[in-house]
Amino acid sequence: MTDRYLGNEICTSPDQVVRYLTQNYTDAEGDAMPSMVALDLVTAGAGDIRRGIEVFRSNVEYLGDEAVKNHGGGTWTWVPEDEDGPDE
Repeated sequence: MTDRYLGNEICTSPDQVVRYLTQNYTDAEGDAMPSMVALDLVTAGAGDIRRGIEVFRSNVEYLGDEAVKNHGGGTWTWVPEDEDGPDE
């Protein structure tokens, strides 16, 4: 598996939030969030994301999680980091 983008750095572009969402959220069946859905969430939260970038210097993870919380309709599940690697 390729390295998952965790969005720990300060956000400089809404595209980073889209990438974060597609790599860190799944639906009830465990399928990754499609890019178009992530883009819709980022568009719905555009004002908050813009303030997060320009005013608060928020990190990508925070902005993505807030977009899902505020505009995701409760249908998306964050994938914990410990599920990324094989069990030892």
